[in-house]
Amino acid sequence: NFRFATMAFKIDSKQIIQIDGINNHLTFFQTDDGTIFYYDKFRDKLYVKHEGEIHQKDLPNVVGIRAHGDAVFFTDRAKIYKAVFSPTGGIKISLFRDVQLGEELCSFAMFKRTRNGKTYRYRICDRQAIHVNASEGVVDDLDKAELRSVHRGKLIYLSKFCDMPRPSIYKLDDFAIVIRAAYDDAFIRAIDSLPFIYLSLNDDIVHILDTKTMEFLRPLQFPLLRIESIAGVHNGAMTVEAWLLDEKFIVTARVPDRVSKTDQTSESVSDAKSTVRKQPETVKPVPQQQQPKPQQPTPQPTPQQQHSTEEPITVRKNPDYRQSVNEDPTLKLAGSMASLNMVNQKVEGTGNFSSKFLNEFNVLEVLGKGGFGCVFQAIHKDDNCEYAVKRIAVESKKLDKAMNEARIMAQLYHENIVRYNCTWIEKPPEGWQHDTDTQLIKAMYPTTDMRRITNFDDDSAFIYIQMQLCNHSLSEWLTTHDKPADRNILKMRRWFIQIVSAVNYIHGKNLIHRDLKPSNILFAEKETIKLCDLGIATQRNSEETYNTMFSRTSIGTPLYMSPEQKKREQYSSKTDVFTLGLILAELCVVMTTKSREEIFENFRNGKQCTFLEDQRAAKFIAKLTQVSPSERPTCKEMLDDIFLA
Repeated sequence: NFRFATMAFKIDSKQIIQIDGINNHLTFFQTDDGTIFYYDKFRDKLYVKHEGEIHQKDLPNVVGIRAHGDAVFFTDRAKIYKAVFSPTGGIKISLFRDVQLGEELCSFAMFKRTRNGKTYRYRICDRQAIHVNASEGVVDDLDKAELRSVHRGKLIYLSKFCDMPRPSIYKLDDFAIVIRAAYDDAFIRAIDSLPFIYLSLNDDIVHILDTKTMEFLRPLQFPLLRIESIAGVHNGAMTVEAWLLDEKFIVTARVPDRVSKTDQTSESVSDAKSTVRKQPETVKPVPQQQQPKPQQPTPQPTPQQQHSTEEPITVRKNPDYRQSVNEDPTLKLAGSMASLNMVNQKVEGTGNFSSKFLNEFNVLEVLGKGGFGCVFQAIHKDDNCEYAVKRIAVESKKLDKAMNEARIMAQLYHENIVRYNCTWIEKPPEGWQHDTDTQLIKAMYPTTDMRRITNFDDDSAFIYIQMQLCNHSLSEWLTTHDKPADRNILKMRRWFIQIVSAVNYIHGKNLIHRDLKPSNILFAEKETIKLCDLGIATQRNSEETYNTMFSRTSIGTPLYMSPEQKKREQYSSKTDVFTLGLILAELCVVMTTKSREEIFENFRNGKQCTFLEDQRAAKFIAKLTQVSPSERPTCKEMLDDIFLA
């Protein structure tokens, strides 16, 4: 993990203007005039906070969004809109243009169009297309690279090259720049008003390409932060989206003139603090229900005290559940990691046993726990990437059977299934794991009374499965989006297609999931659905058909079981189809715990829903939730249905 520790310009507390905590489901864009627009991708809302007042606008079903000039541009399937902000008028949205026939929306809010045998690429904010007419030596590489942006009439491509310690210009001509980097999830920000292209590789470094000399300048380093994206550069300050442990922040810091200066003038940074943000406070888009607060001996600060711009650094946590505090984020991170490292050192000194998990990972959080075991959020010490690491406690004599999930995940590769990395087994001495968990809990949760992460016997063995880390589950989304307006049918259908696609892939591998439910459906970046928890998936004989029946005990979650599964009768892959129908109903309609149980039980008893306003959705759900498995469609037939097509 090449860090440029000796050559990078380090951003310390003296350069940092402000750090604001934001909700994980928010992303933000900075326009050339310094305005920061917050976009809530779950609610399709746009926010700007200016002088303590929140301005917001509802958006249509957004499928692409980006900042350019002094505006934010976004598109649905048919139209492109432009959003601008002014202190007097708030957020104003106007039609930019219609999407033209033949325009194909690609990743990163880019369009592709072919006319008369010629291919054109451009941003959703562009009125002029760029003909992809690469010079010899470049065109062959474009199919292997990904178009990320446009800068001053040049298409900016990213090409992954694993052995590349730092980004470099791979190919260059009059219309395109191909940048090579070690990671395909690198972020590129190109601002036409500046002669620079900014690049982050999901670590603490920002690389800067000077497009006048076509050379990379001395990079910037934000110690202890993991930079996810670069919002913009304005008035001598850079704003980035970054992570500190498990919290998401918007960070603004002064940067040298050499990486922020326009072609025309050298803008002063002396007044950056007062102009870089038109909304210095954390956005709290949806007011949360106020809970009674216990009596505090210390009076609460006023809003003016909490958000004073005279403080050198203000760290504001997630506004949904934490108070604003004044704290240096670097000290917080260093303290947390020091505590966990002390745990590792103590544990490694216990007898001759050495834990691969604690040797190779720094534990950040316990993401979930239950009868199966627990899931940790952890950083790998070598690649500095975050992973979800699932730990399953089993009796030593049952290890082979318990390895089922790891074996299944290892054979699956699908964009809507959580990515598997590796697995291993640990057999610690008796009592060792309980002692270790106690120390981990004390380090991560010093104020909690929790003594165990999960229950297991002292002589248990442990299976570890390292996999992709996702943002949150569908179950969490359903809980926080409990208003009918949140259930946009088009968006729900888009998500459901991804879920069905994953289950169809599993069925094609001669597997049945058997435990589909919202908590096993996760969200990765850009609202990509990821199916997880294949621990109780069962194997079909490869020579058998989709309707081959299995006789099994009642395995799965009772609430989401099919009638045959709940009655412990023979079942097939159609049991997953019934559960998919229940999940789709829950996506379309807000349900309480009680109403969910009643509605799902009615489905199992053959009583179809009467509560759905969208009749197409109601008819489709009725097909999936037929009591007789033979009358339900396969996943392939579902994907071909007019409702999802």
